[in-house]
Formats: sequence, C-alpha cells, structure tokens
Amino acid sequence: MEWLRQHPQALDSLTILDDLATLLATAQYRLGASNRWHRRVLSRGAQIVLKHWQPERGGKLPWVLEANRPTLRLLTSFVQEVTEDWEDAHMEPAVRLYLHMNPDDQHNFRGTFVNRLLAEGRDADVLACTKRIANDRSAGTRYGEVLALYRLGRLEEAKTCLDQAVAYLPLVPKYLLRERIRPPRKRLGGDASEKEQAWQYRQNMYTVWKETEGALDWLSRNARPVRRRSQSTPPEATDDAN
Repeated sequence: MEWLRQHPQALDSLTILDDLATLLATAQYRLGASNRWHRRVLSRGAQIVLKHWQPERGGKLPWVLEANRPTLRLLTSFVQEVTEDWEDAHMEPAVRLYLHMNPDDQHNFRGTFVNRLLAEGRDADVLACTKRIANDRSAGTRYGEVLALYRLGRLEEAKTCLDQAVAYLPLVPKYLLRERIRPPRKRLGGDASEKEQAWQYRQNMYTVWKETEGALDWLSRNARPVRRRSQSTPPEATDDAN
C-alpha cells in the first residue's frame, strides 16, 4: 500500500486492481463483513475497461488465455457485486460488454439480465440479447425470449420458442402455472437440478408473467409437456413438480 501511495498511476493497471480486488474479497470473507473499498476497486476496474473497449469494437476475450483473466475477473466480480443495484450507471454497460467479450457466459449473467429487461418492459432489448444464443439452456434466457415475443404480439414465434424452451426445461411452466408450490429439495454439490432451476425462475419472474395480461393463460394452453430420456438427464427431470 505504501508503494501504491508513492505510485498512484499503478491504479490504472488492471492486473494490480485485480490483485487488490482479490485481496479485499478474501478479507471480506474472513471477516464476514463487506467494505466499501472492494466495490470501489471493482468499479474503477470496470470503468477503465468500459472506457477503453468501445461497444463497436469487435473481438472476444476467452478465459483460457491467462492475460485476459484480470479484465474478465474485474468485470464479472463487479457485476456480481452490484447485481441488485440496477441504478449503478455502469451495471448494464458492464453486463453487455462482458457478454460481448465472453458470449459463452459461464456466469449466467445473460439470464439475469434478460429478467431485468423484462421487468422494465424492454422487450425489444430482450430479443436483441437472445438472438445469437440458440444453445443457451438457462431458464431466464429461454423463457424470457418467449415472454418478450408474446408481449410484442409475435405469437407464432413465441410458440416456436416455447416448444424449444420446454424441450430444454420442461418443468418451468408447471412451476409458473401453480398459484402455490413447494420448493424442491436442494441437490448437494454440482449444478442445480431442473426442479431447482424451475423454482428459481418462478421466484424471479412469476410476478412479471402474472402482470402480463393473458400470459399465463396462453402459457397454459401452449406449453405441451415433452418426454425426454437420455443418459445426461437426471431421473427427477421427468417427475411431476411438487
């Protein structure tokens, strides 16, 4: 810290900011309390990246290259830090830039971003965000695209997208269409089960679907169950919801 005080220009280095952010995150974890400096360091890093990587610039930053990791870690950590603070002016640009740099989206920011856009009524922005990700299997992205198309009156396209969404995550409509439903038991370790994903999507988006006139009725009429059997599908994925 003494060296940084003598060389303040070093705080323009993404590598140094990444190291500081990691140090502060470790301190927060050990102390069990947050501190304002962690967010400030992450915010500075995100602002530097946003300033120097303009939206029209092409190219990607894959995680596999070590030189890319300070930039990607700062962006992902910043988004995770302010994920509930949509008023932060750098939140949306940071998410968009991260998805541009890393379209595979290992952190599932796209689904959360789509949920937020739908809550704000930005249906066209949802479609712009989802059009290039045909293989995305997150409930937020798949069913978010369905709801956006429905609200825009593009019902045939919405039905096609719904069929695809049900093929990936068939339990989501069941969880959305019941007024009351018990949460599933959490699986220990590994990825969330399909029941857990359906429950989490309901927790995040039930109110938005319910407040969209006719959306749940339309979903009830059009969401046909899909039977799937594969070695990669856990047995509980074909069970009825609780």
